[in-house]
Amino acid sequence: MTTRYDDLMQDIAHAPSVPAEAIEALKPHAPAVLEAMRPLVRLLGAGAWLSPSEEQRLLYGLHVLACAQHGPAWGLWCDLLRDPDEALIEGLFGDGASFAVTRITMGLAAGQGAAFEPAELAPLIADPLIGSLVRWSLFEVLARFMAEGRFPRDAFVALLDDVASWPQEDQGNAWAVEHAIALAGVEERRDLLLRLYQTPAFRSFQEVDQVDALARLEKAAAAGNDLAHFDEAGVKAFTDPAAALHWMTAIIDSHGPEPGAHDALDWRAVRRLDHILQRADNPPETMRFEEFDGFMHALVIGPDLVMPSEYLPVVWDDGPVFEDMQEAQAIMALIQRHWNAIAARRSANGVFAPHLERWQEVEPGVIWAKGFLKGVAIRAQAWAEMENDEELALAIASIVDLAENGALDEVDRSFALHDLPSNLKVLSDYWLSQQRRSSRLMGLGPQSPAWPTRRSEPVRVEKIGRNEPCPCGSGKKWKKCCGAGPAGTVH
Repeated sequence: MTTRYDDLMQDIAHAPSVPAEAIEALKPHAPAVLEAMRPLVRLLGAGAWLSPSEEQRLLYGLHVLACAQHGPAWGLWCDLLRDPDEALIEGLFGDGASFAVTRITMGLAAGQGAAFEPAELAPLIADPLIGSLVRWSLFEVLARFMAEGRFPRDAFVALLDDVASWPQEDQGNAWAVEHAIALAGVEERRDLLLRLYQTPAFRSFQEVDQVDALARLEKAAAAGNDLAHFDEAGVKAFTDPAAALHWMTAIIDSHGPEPGAHDALDWRAVRRLDHILQRADNPPETMRFEEFDGFMHALVIGPDLVMPSEYLPVVWDDGPVFEDMQEAQAIMALIQRHWNAIAARRSANGVFAPHLERWQEVEPGVIWAKGFLKGVAIRAQAWAEMENDEELALAIASIVDLAENGALDEVDRSFALHDLPSNLKVLSDYWLSQQRRSSRLMGLGPQSPAWPTRRSEPVRVEKIGRNEPCPCGSGKKWKKCCGAGPAGTVH
């Protein structure tokens, strides 16, 4: 595995699953990782949109710092925790937010050694502006420090009483107090625990849930200085990335592989394809990869099949021109893989994953949306039908707005980028319904010999020989179709 910092950062930014090896390899680079995290945290705190790769780089980068126990990152982490918008933490870490906050906090606190004062956590917990999910996790961390004798028990109990007295608008605070009492074994607040169970926050609690919580309380109270139950709950500093992120691995495994994962291009393949698209001898209007991705999404989810012989000249601005047959085969294979990955998500009713980047010269999403609209233009007459349906018209209008640099303010652009996958699904579902309707009107069905194969299904193409059928499906040989061109080049 590579040990180059830049490659490792790319690995964590684009990893399809938990990149434990890359995180481990990045631990010696913790100071550089911290500097890479600072602008991302600032963007997140300002409410700015983060690209999918930026979000993933931040998520795993914070775990690099925690597993490296890099104490200098503590201030940056606290800045993120203090943000009153709890959606930032939930959006970054997803279903495992409480696990992540606890483990990162423990790791960074451990990195400060004797300089760390557990009492620093108390004002954070008592701050009504932070989210209840963060409060839950910080209560866990402080409970461990109390059990270790590093935080006064009476101060911990007073903190519980304070938060429990708050108004119940955010029921998550009541849950945080309940969990902390049981985890820390605060037997002297058993009555508070029982009172909480009578509040609306715990109306879904069954008797068996209460019995289980009281049993955990008694077990923790009897443990004394034994910290095993904290370790079992994952309230400890992790140095092993695989163990620290076990919660995320479990979530990913429970959902199964992402549709299109088999064909999806990794960042190295994306960089290779983008390099070929941006070669100096290409026409100036040749697409870069982000624009190409938008273009391909429009073709895959659109009204009918568009052959490579029709769309490749648009990608390369009256091209493409390849150096030789070997390069043509390699690039066509990458293009087919990318098509297949988008098609697989569509076929599986999955979430579309547009490739969006941040560029200095234009606002986020502009380049991708321009590519999508170029794909729409190939079947402009068919796409014009959407003007008659409000939901469809709004979905396509959102992409049109994205394509215009300066058309949206920062907040509206962030919303449009966030809604892009769902808008793509709206458009895709419409064209699928139209294709099924056309098939029914033709009297076709799944058992009919004339029943059409869904045009978005992946097509497997391993190699392209000059005398083999062209992968575009025209029925012609490669050399007479997409591989046609003057000697010395392949178009």
